[in-house]
Amino acid sequence: MHCAHAHALRTHCYVHARAQYFGAAMDKATIDLLLNWGPIVGILFFPVQTWLLQQHNGLQRGVWLALHLMLAGTFVRTVPIVVTQASGWTPSSNPGSNASLVEEEADVPFAQTPVAFAMYHAGQILVAAAGPFVMGLVTQLACVWFPESERTTATAISQACRYLVITPIPPPSRRQV
Repeated sequence: MHCAHAHALRTHCYVHARAQYFGAAMDKATIDLLLNWGPIVGILFFPVQTWLLQQHNGLQRGVWLALHLMLAGTFVRTVPIVVTQASGWTPSSNPGSNASLVEEEADVPFAQTPVAFAMYHAGQILVAAAGPFVMGLVTQLACVWFPESERTTATAISQACRYLVITPIPPPSRRQV
């Protein structure tokens, strides 16, 4: 679950390589905000996660909540891309592919509209809300499943899995930009 969350949260790291697809509105500031939703929302949801773990069946409910938040967030972020691809639009089919949101409505693919950008942010916020549950449930899960002598190792392996997703992603080549 750590790997899936880390991958989902950092989907927008190299989106600048796909600038033709998302348009000029997907600038550095927008990408930075998408990446910063994790810590912003995390601060708000850590108290909720702590409270939930102390409730009856808190571990089970926390895992399910984290999975559903990640699924919903990923789905919401994917809708604009699926709609744009279903319409048959590709960056090569639009000569002015570095279009901004100011262009005529008919020329702008759905992936570049304000509604799509709202969906990218909403989905990222949902994925970010899963973060405290994913990170905080590890120690509770280790207490339930592992004997005391193995809990530290189990927790360390789980936390390390989070960084396996981040490390091997190579930056895009100049040709892709």
